[in-house]
Amino acid sequence: MWPEAQRSKVVEILTKETQMKQDKLEAEALAIHQRKVAEEERLREEQAKTTGKPAGKAAPAKKGPAKDDKPQLDVPKLQVPEITDFKSVMGNVYV
Repeated sequence: MWPEAQRSKVVEILTKETQMKQDKLEAEALAIHQRKVAEEERLREEQAKTTGKPAGKAAPAKKGPAKDDKPQLDVPKLQVPEITDFKSVMGNVYV
């Protein structure tokens, strides 16, 4: 419960916390993706050992816009919680 005068501070806090949660979700999704890639590579090498053939490598990816080296993960975008105003019994306005 914050006084109305501190609305900007509340918005800043909520935005910061939402961004931290979003970063955590993306980090977890990236860790899962990296584990899957490592497991697939291990299985490919294991199969190459059993068949005696060298492991086939995937074709190199086409170079696109080099913004990030992160893979495209399907992580939902979190919304900043809505700030609701309420009035106390004493008539004070809070957010």
